[in-house]
Amino acid sequence: MRKLIASVLFLAMVIMAPTALANSENIKQFTVNEVTVYPIQDSQGEMDVSLFSGPLSAQERAAYMPGGKAPASINVFLLKTPSGNVLVDTGWGKSGPGGQALTDLIKLSGLGPDDIDVVVLTHMHPDHIGGLLNGHEPFFSRARVMVSAPELSYWAKASATSPPAAEQGDDSENLPAEAGDEPGFDPLAVPMENEGEAVVIEGEAAAPLSDEAVEEVAPADEAAAPEAEELPVAPGASADNRDETEADVLAVAIRELPRAVIAAYGDRLTTFEFGSEVVPGLTAVEAVGHTPGHTALLLKSGERQLLFIGDLIHAAALQFPEPDECTSYDQDKAPAIGSRKVILSMAADGNLPVAGAHIPFPGIGFVKPDGKRGFTFTPVQGSGS
Repeated sequence: MRKLIASVLFLAMVIMAPTALANSENIKQFTVNEVTVYPIQDSQGEMDVSLFSGPLSAQERAAYMPGGKAPASINVFLLKTPSGNVLVDTGWGKSGPGGQALTDLIKLSGLGPDDIDVVVLTHMHPDHIGGLLNGHEPFFSRARVMVSAPELSYWAKASATSPPAAEQGDDSENLPAEAGDEPGFDPLAVPMENEGEAVVIEGEAAAPLSDEAVEEVAPADEAAAPEAEELPVAPGASADNRDETEADVLAVAIRELPRAVIAAYGDRLTTFEFGSEVVPGLTAVEAVGHTPGHTALLLKSGERQLLFIGDLIHAAALQFPEPDECTSYDQDKAPAIGSRKVILSMAADGNLPVAGAHIPFPGIGFVKPDGKRGFTFTPVQGSGS
């Protein structure tokens, strides 16, 4: 079974090169007016060029991804708001690369799992919902979990109509569709500078905060991170005695984790519509294509804003300058490309900082048109613990 879990983690959504990091390197801090935003790194790694397809030739694509790789991350965003504590996605959690428990990272902000009021999901791929579970049990004892209505409908139907993993053979036909050929862009690879410097997310720039203005992040707990638990499998399914093909392993994660989350959270799992205010100050923005209900989230606090873009970007070095390039995990490539272009244009036109689930940590920065086919991305840094 541990071989199965290791394979899932390697393949999972992004082909990661997992690295266990010190907790102090896994959390940063930003302020968006009255909201404190903590980007939390669930894991770091690289995107492999083999995941991408589109209008570029292999040679053109490789120019953006030296050695066939692009830096990547799995990021979770914790928001301390006047109305409560909100988590945007949950990463892999205890099942993740390096075996980091989400609780060990959340507590660096001074909170624990029981302090989370709402978890808002951009979508229900395993690297966004794995942290919701502790075995088969809910990891968050009292939080509501919210996801778009089309996203939950899709995964509920997929879970209900798909036989348990143990009953299936080669499941490659049930995986998200391969992205094919579509049209494309030129990057500005801006290095992450001034690490450890606290910033306020503003419209025009990221201005340094005074020491007094920055809430101090609690020191890391010195206790060792717990061992990774086995990937949850829904009741009636078995992950033992399986043919551990790569397609089958990935299919387990894609199908079984949504099923397990739906069962674990019951009526605490609720839906929202695109355009609605999910929680005070956080509005759902339609961003479908990667999945049927993929959602961006616009945070507004006073005059400040921050746009969470979920999985619109998987390889920042490639897809900002070339937004027509898709990952093989984009289930419907045409709307995925459309969503990427529309939302990045919205961010550029409004000078909105964006926060991405797979942009190199801390995953926050500003988007501008590059004068060609795409965009540049300028990252900003927050305070470290």
